[in-house]
Order: sequence, then C-alpha cells, then structure tokens
Amino acid sequence: MYLPYNNVEANFKRSFSFSYDRIGISMTRKKKKILVTGASGTVGSYIASVFSNDTLFLPTRHEMDIADKNQVKHIFDEVHPTAVIHLAAKTNVDDCEKNSDETNHVNAQGTQNIAEECEKKGAKLLYISTGAVFNGKKKYFTERDKPDPVNVYGKTKLLGEKAVQELVSDHIVLRAGWVVGGGIKEKKFISYILRQIKDGAKEIAVVNDTFGTLTYAKELVKYIKFLLDTNAQGIYHFGSIGVCSRYEIAKHLMKLLQKDVAVMPVASSFFADKFSAPRPTNEVIKSIKLPTQYATAWQKSLTDYIMGELV
Repeated sequence: MYLPYNNVEANFKRSFSFSYDRIGISMTRKKKKILVTGASGTVGSYIASVFSNDTLFLPTRHEMDIADKNQVKHIFDEVHPTAVIHLAAKTNVDDCEKNSDETNHVNAQGTQNIAEECEKKGAKLLYISTGAVFNGKKKYFTERDKPDPVNVYGKTKLLGEKAVQELVSDHIVLRAGWVVGGGIKEKKFISYILRQIKDGAKEIAVVNDTFGTLTYAKELVKYIKFLLDTNAQGIYHFGSIGVCSRYEIAKHLMKLLQKDVAVMPVASSFFADKFSAPRPTNEVIKSIKLPTQYATAWQKSLTDYIMGELV
C-alpha cells in the first residue's frame, strides 16, 4: 500500500513472511515504512507495484522540496521511515550545465538534507546515482573505479554520493546507466524517437560515437527491492548486459516497431548546439556484485519495455 505523507497509517502489520524463489533466499522480516523522494519520475513510477507489500510514503515536490531543510525535517518527523529511496534530482544534463547553482542546491545540498535526517532517524538510505560520475576514458567502469565527472550533473551527483557515504551509517549508493522506462510519461531518448516517428519522419539522425549501459527502470526498482530486502550496503552498479550507442538503441526500436524509417549515424558534434554540455565518451558501467539472475541483455530489456508498455 502507499500513502501520502500526511495520512500516516497509525497501525499496520509489522511483520510478514516471504520467499525469493528466484534467488533461493527465504526469510521473515519487518514490514518496511519506505519514504520515496522523486516518486513521480521515471524510476519512481514502478515503486508502488514492486513494493506492494510495504507501506510507502510518496510526498510530492510541493509537499517536500528536498532542498528545503525544514520541509525535509517535517516529513521525516511525520513519517519516521525505516528506509528511504532517494530518487529526486535534476537530471537534464544540459539544463544542469546552464543552471549549476540550482543543480547543486538540489542534487548536492538536497541529498545532504535527506542524508542528515536518515542518520538522525536511523533509516537506511538508498541513493540513486549515475554512470556520469566517471570521465568516460575507460571502456567501462565498475564499483571499484574512482569517479571523475566531466559535467555539472555528474559532479553534483558525486557530491550527493559523498554526503550519503559520510553522513549515513546504513546506506547504499546505486549507480544506474541510461535509464529507459515510464511508458507514456517517458520524456527522454525513447520519446524523442517515437515523437519523430509520429510526426512522419522518414530519416532520423542519432549519435553513434558515445556509448553507455541501458537500464530499464522497472528492472532497476526490482533490484532496489532485492538490495533492501537483503540488507546490502555500499556501492553497486546496475544496468543491462552489453554496450550500446543511442544509434543501436534506435535501430533496435525500429526493428521492434517494424517502422520503415532510416536511422542515420552521426557524431555528437552534429547536435552540439542543442546538447552543449560535455559528455563522457563511455558511460558504460559494469558490476562485480550483480547476481546473475538480474543480468539481462540490453536488447531484451529494451524489448520488454517497448512491447510491454508502449505497444
């Protein structure tokens, strides 16, 4: 079940039994009271269905602006969460670059506000970060690699990571790759391609000289649940298996939709005026901790998303 923050359930069943047949884990645990920031976003849209056996509190940005220390304290005092899934952030890379002060206020200071309250209340904090904390100068990056971001977005997300690590005793930093998901609410690359198809485009130019790790938000949320249920701690990476460019994603999308639209590979410089923020060449993340049952080829993840939610 899920509740707005101001309708706190006074008495709820505090424990239940469950089993993970997929991973061979069986346990009994207390039912969690989970506070979710940024629940209206792409990743947050899957929280309610995946965490259906826990009590969720999903404040809107109006109810809890994470950059407002007093609002954050008020919500934590009302809810007293046992765990927090911190999704709220400014994520538009180019907008972040143009508005660095506001981005820092949300991504860095906002995360510090959440972290401080988690430690005071003894709540576990799971913080969603990004592969953009790396410089892109290697073919891929694991949990052991040292961050070195090249843009404001990555730098402020790294500051958030540091706040979580320094301030919260019980924490998880979970770095995701290129996130897809959200169905009709999706407002990123997939929606850009679909919009062009809808507008009757016969040819679409797509960048083919930067590479990343596709991350289906629904699969990411399932992994979040696994990490919380198994009381994991530390830094984790999550994304589909394999390296892809946005050009390859677009080609796979056309194949799935059976559209006769030409996809033309172009260099990043082709969109320099529209997407001006510096970006790493390789935003590829791999995990040395990810259980094999959560490892899915990017083509299958994309197919599951498109065919399951958009077709």
